[in-house]
Amino acid sequence: MSDLTDEANQDDEGCLADLLAFIESGPDTGGLPSPVCEPIPPGHKGKLPADNDEASSVFDILADWQDEQRGLPAGIDRMKCWWECPAPLLIAGIRDALLEMPPILPDNPDLNSYDGVNEVALVHSDELTVLQEDALISMRVLFMLQLRDLHPSEYERTMVRISDVLRRMRRELPIWRKQMAEQRISINRTRAQSQAVAASKIYSDAARAGWGQRFDVMRSANPRLTANSAATRIAAELGLPETAIQTIRKHLGRRNRAKKM
Repeated sequence: MSDLTDEANQDDEGCLADLLAFIESGPDTGGLPSPVCEPIPPGHKGKLPADNDEASSVFDILADWQDEQRGLPAGIDRMKCWWECPAPLLIAGIRDALLEMPPILPDNPDLNSYDGVNEVALVHSDELTVLQEDALISMRVLFMLQLRDLHPSEYERTMVRISDVLRRMRRELPIWRKQMAEQRISINRTRAQSQAVAASKIYSDAARAGWGQRFDVMRSANPRLTANSAATRIAAELGLPETAIQTIRKHLGRRNRAKKM
């Protein structure tokens, strides 16, 4: 598959037109216009091949499986056999990557069934990137192996192109994860800075004096009231942010210590 892989890599951003034609052709028996495929469970474990060598091994296993099942008609027996091949694992791996990579797919999509994947590909085609389109086509092809055989030459071309999709996803996913991690760090840093600024906000002497007066009134009604409890109540009464509570508490504490001296 190496020569074909090199050929596919040269057309890195091209749509998988031959795969789409394969999907739209329907089963060889001339059966159902819309494939009826068994879905994978939402929690089905998925895995993308770690590199091109692993991908080649996976597709070799898939080729052996197809040769063993060649001629088996669509039905319960073929679906049961399909669960023993790498296709469900690849579908789940592509699904997990699609749900993690940008842009976010619209409308909380169902990527566990052929119909769900097909709906996303057709209804939201204008909103998808080239990689998302190719990944959805690849998933549909892998689902379709429940229903029909691929001719050996057709299989070779098809799996080379799916392998190319997996390669591109492997390339993009770590970049996206790194960007998301950096974005989370930046958000947390910005939030911490905002909180620090809010906590260090300078209130006027008049405002601080007002806190003390309110505290005196509260203490006259409840001599056991602590500065901590009073600060919380004062902030709430004045509509101040939570970050002001610590400032009020510190001010009341210093005021009490000054009175004792």
